[in-house]
Amino acid sequence: MSFPAVRPARWQWWAFLLLGGWIGWLVGGRYLTTQPFGFLTYLGWVAWGGVGLGLAYLTYHGWAVLRLQYIVTRDGIGICWGWNRFFVPMQEVTQVASAAGVARTTFWWRGPALYVGTTREEGRRVYGFSTIPWDRALILGGPRVLLVMSPQDREGFLNALNARRRLGPNRVLSLGWERPRWARWALWRDAPALLALITAGMLVLLLWGEAAWRVENSRLLGLVQLASLLLMANTLLGLLVYARERPAALALWWGGVGILLVLLIGLWTGYLLS
Repeated sequence: MSFPAVRPARWQWWAFLLLGGWIGWLVGGRYLTTQPFGFLTYLGWVAWGGVGLGLAYLTYHGWAVLRLQYIVTRDGIGICWGWNRFFVPMQEVTQVASAAGVARTTFWWRGPALYVGTTREEGRRVYGFSTIPWDRALILGGPRVLLVMSPQDREGFLNALNARRRLGPNRVLSLGWERPRWARWALWRDAPALLALITAGMLVLLLWGEAAWRVENSRLLGLVQLASLLLMANTLLGLLVYARERPAALALWWGGVGILLVLLIGLWTGYLLS
């Protein structure tokens, strides 16, 4: 049985703000395409990419908080958050807890999802999935966790929870997240692989910065374009073989990092410009 969350306050304001942000982002990108390549244009593109990532982050949280809902089963409580689900076994939430022991917490960096996050209170883990301040939300407590929620029908939610608790569980749930298949890919937990990809991306940005700083050198610009295309091909090839041949993928990615470093050292020492 599912129960939608209370609509967050000022969600329309957030929607208009994000819409305006995306429109401004598109206009900014269109403007940058009309500018001659140079160092200021390069900085503009870097800023444009950063703003786009920030808008995507806020948009995801806005979408997730609007579709936030709670599912009550015999086994426990499931919280639908974005494309993920968070499960709390029935034995972890044994009573309605008082808000007096929970600090008024906001997670300002989440934008529209101000009251969604985790913290600790008196040795217990607090999981907040609320659209309203925690001191006005429904708080369920147990020996290890506190669960902060904001169902529209609070009484109906509690009645459903008590009815299913009396039935007993069908299976034992684990406390934690259930993520879609693509989010469980081993690459996201592979520190050497992620470090190689992130390092390569940063080095390519530095190469483009060097090309923008020495914009009059057309040979350097062509070299940077070729290096970027080769890096893209190297990254895609590594992704294709990663699942079956992780060492080969790591060799490709770290080899690309080495080549980029050689190019940058050649630029900084003047060897490639001679």
